[in-house]
Parts: sequence; structure tokens; C-alpha cells
Amino acid sequence: VWPLFQNLAGLLLSYLGFSSSSILHALAYLSFLSFLGSVLLIFWTLKRKASLPLAGAGALIVFTSPFLWYSHSTHGEMAAAFLTLAFTAACLLRARAWIIVALFILAGSTKEIAFPFLLLIGVLCLLPDIITDPKRVRSYVYGLGLSAALTLIVSVAFNYFRFATVSNPNYVTGLLIVSSL
Repeated sequence: VWPLFQNLAGLLLSYLGFSSSSILHALAYLSFLSFLGSVLLIFWTLKRKASLPLAGAGALIVFTSPFLWYSHSTHGEMAAAFLTLAFTAACLLRARAWIIVALFILAGSTKEIAFPFLLLIGVLCLLPDIITDPKRVRSYVYGLGLSAALTLIVSVAFNYFRFATVSNPNYVTGLLIVSSL
């Protein structure tokens, strides 16, 4: 039922000989490291792009947010948040295009529906330069388009591999459908 990123982590640990219980512990540790990484990354990014007080406030907000609960769960939410934040920071700081592509694909592998939102985040991060100096960010825009296409292809291929259909049929089961407002 889980997206590609969490399946790959579990599969890798399984091949390394970890028991099911140990894999769950490892996923919880991954969540905790992702939480710490998110706090540090938001602080570092805001310090570089804004100011030290704003960086401190951003780190405090992340530290006191619902992510604190996810920091010790085995769900992939915290890793997804960290990779999305890393992608956003890379776009804001104009990291090398290949880094942005890699982070887009990694963040996109954490949620099957992530790619349009990641594309929007990337475009918004580049927006000032897209309007004022499009040549400066042309490679980034092409990288975002390539990343979205690759992420979609990887997600569809993974679903086809495990379900013989392009989407995840578990998401449309009656148990997961809310039938009222």
C-alpha cells in the first residue's frame, strides 16, 4: 500500500537480513533523523535567505509542529516532509540542477500525487527570476519539467509492477473513501 520510497527502504533492510520488527524500528529512526534534518535545514535555509531571528522562529515552528509526533512513527510522512523541504531549499538557494532533479524524484517517490505539487513549489521558488531574467533559470525550468516526467514514469512503473495497473487500487477501496462531508 505504501509509496515507492518507503517500499525501497523496507525492501533494502529486508535484503540486509533485518526482521520485520527491526525494519519498523529502522523506519522510526529514519523518521527521527528526518525530523532533526528538517529542523536544521529550515534553520540553515532561513538563515541564508532571511535572518537569524526568522531562522530561529522557523526551527521552533517545525520543532513544535505535528512533525514532532511523526518523528517517532514508522510512517513515511517525516521523510516525505524532509525531502520536500530539501527540494524547496535547493530551489530557493539555486543548487545545481542535477541536485534539484534528484531531490524532486526522491520527494516525488514518497507520495504518488506529489509531483504536481513539487512542480508548483519549484516554479514558485524560481518565480522572481522566471519573470525578470528567464535565461538565468532556464536550465532549472527544464530540470523541473524533466523531474516531473521522470517522477510520474517511476510512480506509474512501480504501480504497474506491483498491481498490474498504473494507479494504486488500495487508495480507492471502500475503507479509504470518506462518503460524507
